[in-house]
Amino acid sequence: MTPIPQEILDLYIKKTHSGIFLPGQQGTWLLTVGNGGSLDFAGPVVVSDLINPPMALVSVSSADPNWDCSASVPPSQVSCTHPGPLLIGNELPPITVVVSVAPGAVGILTNTANVVITDSILPNNTATDSVRLSGPALAPVASPEGILALIAVLCAAAWRSLRRTRA
Repeated sequence: MTPIPQEILDLYIKKTHSGIFLPGQQGTWLLTVGNGGSLDFAGPVVVSDLINPPMALVSVSSADPNWDCSASVPPSQVSCTHPGPLLIGNELPPITVVVSVAPGAVGILTNTANVVITDSILPNNTATDSVRLSGPALAPVASPEGILALIAVLCAAAWRSLRRTRA
């Protein structure tokens, strides 16, 4: 007896970031939804992404005009809907989420997005991406007087060291 293959619906979401994130600057997250199942999905496809501090939403967009995105603030709950369909083995064009990072932010930023559907495989309906902050974006600028004072202290220390060596 040959088993009958089970047809499953399985949408998944991938979340990645583009470039580096710096305190006081903007960063970009990319959300991609695909169909890893054995059934076409008629739609709609709904994506949700909560943007938490120390990030704030700047914009959400896609090259695909079929994505309809909105956001509430604060915190920013991004919601995007695509009418579908999403065929087996295909991905929809990505959603671009641009955030600003608070100037004093440190450490690792983590963000999670969801494709809102109850399907056969639930764990891949959520995607998380983390990025270590680089920075700070702007180093403190010393005054010319402060730089000259530092040079004077260093020169005096070098002179004393040189005099002791020769003595």
